[in-house]
Amino acid sequence: MSIIASERPGVFTQYDMSGVVSYSSVGKAVGVAAQSNKAVEGISLITREAQALELFGEDDNGILMGMIRVLLQNGTTKIYVACSGNEEESQSATTDSYKSCFNQLAEVAEVGVLTTDSVLPDVAKALASVVDAAAKNRHEMIGVAADSASTAVTTAAAMNSERMVLHAQGDGRVSAAIAAKIAELSDPAQPLTGEVLLGIEQQTQPLTEDQIDTYILGGVTPLESILGQMQIIRCVSTKTKTGAASDSSFRDINIILTVDTVLKAIREALTLRMKGAKNNQRTLDAIATQTQIELQAKQDAEIINSYETPYVSIDASNPTLCLVEVTFTVTSGLNQIRITAHVSV
Repeated sequence: MSIIASERPGVFTQYDMSGVVSYSSVGKAVGVAAQSNKAVEGISLITREAQALELFGEDDNGILMGMIRVLLQNGTTKIYVACSGNEEESQSATTDSYKSCFNQLAEVAEVGVLTTDSVLPDVAKALASVVDAAAKNRHEMIGVAADSASTAVTTAAAMNSERMVLHAQGDGRVSAAIAAKIAELSDPAQPLTGEVLLGIEQQTQPLTEDQIDTYILGGVTPLESILGQMQIIRCVSTKTKTGAASDSSFRDINIILTVDTVLKAIREALTLRMKGAKNNQRTLDAIATQTQIELQAKQDAEIINSYETPYVSIDASNPTLCLVEVTFTVTSGLNQIRITAHVSV
């Protein structure tokens, strides 16, 4: 991710990854772009099921109200809804309509996760483009979408975004449940493996072990049913390559959530120091100290494992520009325990 070339005063961030290689604040709002029987203009804030029924009615296919019920059931307290076009539109018009909704929802500062009722690959790709663009404008979000089993890996490869979660085992209700679990994370480094998707029944045939491996390596999040409850096997992003080379740095969605959390905390802390500040050594020292305080806080919270002393300098070609370089190692979730037994008789 690159910093936007801008003359606007402010604190901007960028990141890169190395090696094997974003805490969302608790209870982030979820944005939903979906079709509705009732034409509702603009964005609607939903906090209760009765409120949603009054606005949208019980839709014929049950997807929008089903998504809202699932979001509420899985802990989402604020849902922003933007209604797209109807099913009679052409696919290109439908994609444009959804993208317009995504852009509207991306303007809502509280929205931390965007999802949709659509299972069309082009709509998922449009969602990816919106969340990626929003992050460049300092509004970090995650997108969640559905696709068919036959095209999911191909769609994930086309998106190749660390901010997108794609699944192929259900409709928008499953997308909503996954979005709710991401939005409700109080610790960005906490893996979603084994999280139960409340209100979701198995909608497809169980995956084989080979299919699970194909999905995870291909950037598709696999699910399974245990005792009648749908659970996340591993919540992965669609980011699988950098250029033509395979890249697993952003495989787990927790990686970008952690990066977002750390950089946002530093950005907000340094923004408070900008007003009236001079770009001199005293300011550089203060910025370095504040940045280290934020990194130490994240290490204490076990969000990152370690960090290096921040390097702060004045840009050689622009004396009004302060450069802050941070290096840290994210805390990875535990996905496997391998036991080796040495048995003698």
